[in-house]
Amino acid sequence: MRAIRVSVSCRCSAARVGLVILIAFLVALSIFARTCVPWFLKLMISLSSQTNELYQLAAVAFCLLVAWCSDKLGLSLELGSFAAGVMISTTDLAQHTLEQVIYGVFTNNNFIIQI
Repeated sequence: MRAIRVSVSCRCSAARVGLVILIAFLVALSIFARTCVPWFLKLMISLSSQTNELYQLAAVAFCLLVAWCSDKLGLSLELGSFAAGVMISTTDLAQHTLEQVIYGVFTNNNFIIQI
């Protein structure tokens, strides 16, 4: 009977640790979304003034980076990609990012289909 109680208490403490990690991750992302993400996207626009490939690559890489960080913290990849999408959508450049990424995906698919 004692072993059952120990395993239940271990599961509860693991759940608490997971909840603390989740809350800390979301708080860090919300601070990061308000401070660094708009600056980063504006920097990518200014660096890719002639072509938008750098901006498209940076937006996708940012989403993959946040997903990877959430995975390394023991959270799901889906949560990380959802959080990255929410972070980008809260900026003033959300519509521009959506247009550029969708444009990049469809033009690359047409190139692959034609081959």
